[in-house]
Amino acid sequence: MRAALIEASFEILAEAGLAGFSVAKVAKLVGVSSGAPYRHFGDRDALLNAVAEQASLEAVERIGTAVEAAGADPILRLSACAGAYVGYVITRGPAIDAIFAADLQREREGRLNTASQAALGMLRGLVSAAGGADSDTQFEQYLAMVNGYVALYEAGFFHATHYNAENIAAHAAHAVATLAAGWRSMPGLSPNPTASS
Repeated sequence: MRAALIEASFEILAEAGLAGFSVAKVAKLVGVSSGAPYRHFGDRDALLNAVAEQASLEAVERIGTAVEAAGADPILRLSACAGAYVGYVITRGPAIDAIFAADLQREREGRLNTASQAALGMLRGLVSAAGGADSDTQFEQYLAMVNGYVALYEAGFFHATHYNAENIAAHAAHAVATLAAGWRSMPGLSPNPTASS
């Protein structure tokens, strides 16, 4: 039942987003009474945190598989990471938003915090290896680029081009490879453009 409630939550989030999410909707989709989910989750936030944990584990598994398949080149590894992330978010829907929801962060369970920190550490390592420096700015640029592709998808930008999730993920991967190659080709560029302002 717990797994069914989490999976139904993914569907509700895909349809209604975080703002329209409710335990009652999840219960109805699963076909149980409105009180049944509370035997597994104390409240709405507890269920959403379980969804966030599931989404985080799925995303990390998909990214890890893609990165290892990319081989040893650090730029190709970061590119594969970008493609896997964008593809996951597009196909799995807004459930990923539960990971970053500010109001849920305060109630975040320790194990999800630990998993999230491990995932961010892995990502920072990939960015650092690809860029040749441990730069907060490079990390920010990477996040802006991959989440930009997700935002464009959600805004309907790709509908006119008839791209599917695979196409969009491939474009994101290529863009990140280009970005990372730029980091390597411009070593004189300040890793923190605000440092001198």
